[in-house]
Amino acid sequence: RGVRVTPFEEVYGRAPPTIRHYQPDTAKEETIDTQLCCRDAILKDLKEYLTAARNRMVIQYTRRHRYQ
Repeated sequence: RGVRVTPFEEVYGRAPPTIRHYQPDTAKEETIDTQLCCRDAILKDLKEYLTAARNRMVIQYTRRHRYQ
């Protein structure tokens, strides 16, 4: 049985802050707009990568424990 809290929650006693998605063309400066759009793209890629990694781990676990 796991603890079911993230390391952040364990240390700070609360849920981690959420990162809001950026609405394009709402910043007054073009460079800020570009940086925030890039940040959202990076976060999207990271989320997809972590999801794929989790799925691979589930598959590996299932293969090893299927016949036990």
